[in-house]
Amino acid sequence: MAGPIRIHPQNPKLFEFRGKPLVLVTATEHYGAVMNRPFRFEEYLADAAEKLITLTRLFTLFRELQTPINPYSTCKPETPDLVAPFARIGPGRARDGELKFDLDQPNPEFYERLHRFLSLASDYGIIVEVVLFSNTYTREVWSLNPLNAANNVNDVEEIEWPEYLSQRARKLYAYQLAHLTRIVKETNRYDNVIYEICNEPGGDGKREGDGENYPSCDEVNRWLASMIATIREIEADLPNQHLIAG
Repeated sequence: MAGPIRIHPQNPKLFEFRGKPLVLVTATEHYGAVMNRPFRFEEYLADAAEKLITLTRLFTLFRELQTPINPYSTCKPETPDLVAPFARIGPGRARDGELKFDLDQPNPEFYERLHRFLSLASDYGIIVEVVLFSNTYTREVWSLNPLNAANNVNDVEEIEWPEYLSQRARKLYAYQLAHLTRIVKETNRYDNVIYEICNEPGGDGKREGDGENYPSCDEVNRWLASMIATIREIEADLPNQHLIAG
């Protein structure tokens, strides 16, 4: 294998993949293809390949709310169908009524689905932008996150949702790094992966009712930079070094 997808050395407007120039083309992406158990991602990837799609994005730690206006998407699984990166073993119940997560124990089903998705995408020559985190946007969305103190047994700090994209809560931040580390080590073997640190990071965006705890853009950027540096450090000792979207 020549190495993972990279910026083309002769033309920075293109990528190079498996020794050939590549333009990334995408349309409808199913961000929650791995986290949503009933979703048949085999059919999705086959259809994408048929349509000559060369890029898709995949979220690893995000769950949207079902709403009357927009009730369904792959990122809005019914609670029993959520396949998260962490095992749900309790004791106690999370806010969605299922057992609490143990952030120290990976969920084998999640990683089995992740490997099947990436392997099949690789067979089709589709690049996967693996998204490690996401803005949680509101208290309601944050309330569903496995890293929310109410949803796990690991005694992480209770925070306001905007603080999720910062280093303020040191124990929660350590679990973010642990999640990133596990994903990167599990997926380093794939040449069709680009890592994205965070979908739509915020900063300086105070909204009514958020209090004064919204991190500044500089603070969010320091969080992003620490995540990028961690990936660089991890991959320095691994076979592949991947592109990172900050």
